[in-house]
This record gives sequence, C-alpha cells and structure tokens, in this order.
Amino acid sequence: MLNLKNNYDEEKLAIQFYYLCKRSYEQPFSWTIDQLEEDLYARRSEYLVWENQGEILGFLSCHFILDEVEVTNVAVDPAYQRQGIGQILFKELLHICAEKKIHKIFLEVRKSNRKAQNLYQKMGFAVIHTRKNYYHAPVEDAFVMCFERK
Repeated sequence: MLNLKNNYDEEKLAIQFYYLCKRSYEQPFSWTIDQLEEDLYARRSEYLVWENQGEILGFLSCHFILDEVEVTNVAVDPAYQRQGIGQILFKELLHICAEKKIHKIFLEVRKSNRKAQNLYQKMGFAVIHTRKNYYHAPVEDAFVMCFERK
C-alpha cells in the first residue's frame, strides 16, 4: 500500500489513474485527466494505491473535510478485481480515519453498480439517501452511502 502523493509525478499519475478508471468502470468515467491532476495537487485529497512490481492495480481517492471524509474514486484493474484489493484499500482508509479520529465517511455510487455496493456494504457502509439523476451518460440515480464509526 502506498500513498503516492509525495513520491510520483502528478501528471503521469493522473494519466495512469484516468485509464485505470476507464478500464474498470462499467459506465463512462466522468473525470478528465486535468481534474485528476488538480485533485492530486489538492491538500485535502489523499490517494491510496495498490501496486505490484511498479504497476498500479487499484486506487482509492478521498477528500478530508473537517471531521469527515468523502471517497471520490475507487478503481481496481478488471484483471485483478474480486481479489481483495478494494477491501485492502478501504481497510487502510478506515485505519487512517481511526488514527485521525474521523467518524464519518461518505461516498456516492450508481444505483445499478451492485458490485461496488456489495463491497461498500461489506466494509460497513449503509445507504442513507438517493440523489435523483446524479450521474450523466447515462443519467442515473446515486445512492449516498455512509460509514459511521461508533
């Protein structure tokens, strides 16, 4: 597990993350390379990355906002899905949040993305709200999910 923010060139990372998301998401990925690069530079953002022999196989990005976290992207290379990489990334995020005494983590997920919802529920997230027509291309509702540490 790596936090690559301080170890790599953001422009190259943004390109790698962009194409990883395009390969791993069933629906079109809405972020641009420029948006990813800008996010990598942002002080509030954190990127957790799983790599093997220099190849990035998955990542989780999030924003730390006061005493909460918003997960912005989770992607695992399709050839390595269902091997626990997503769980490892989330466990690391939960560990970081526990250390920082952060009790709430939020994310949005497409209503049709059952695979992701299953992972999030397994990690302790629950649906708390539906955002109508949140996603575009195609238009679809999003579930807002929350993990709350007691």
